[in-house]
Amino acid sequence: MNGSTSFFTSIILLTILFFISRLSLQRLFHLLHRYINNNNMIYVGISILLFPGTIIHELSHAIMAMILQLKIHDIHIFPEWKNGQIKLGSVSYVKKDVFRSILVGVAPLFVG
Repeated sequence: MNGSTSFFTSIILLTILFFISRLSLQRLFHLLHRYINNNNMIYVGISILLFPGTIIHELSHAIMAMILQLKIHDIHIFPEWKNGQIKLGSVSYVKKDVFRSILVGVAPLFVG
């Protein structure tokens, strides 16, 4: 495989993985909802289940931003409920250019 074929294969596989993970979480929620009729309790349970991965994921963004000498404003690793949706984590930083922003954005692909 040459470089461009490998790149596009990776993009396709990552896209498939993204949709499979979303579908799996949705099915897990519906399965739990059969036994637990409290959405907030289900959200808390899923957030706890995903918490270790959230820490690794958000820290990979933050570490890449630090490596690229971008100032970090805020790191959130605890779940936040807004408008009926869970935001598991986030990193906000000073964006200097598109290239560095892309590197910070894709850092979890290499770390977690």
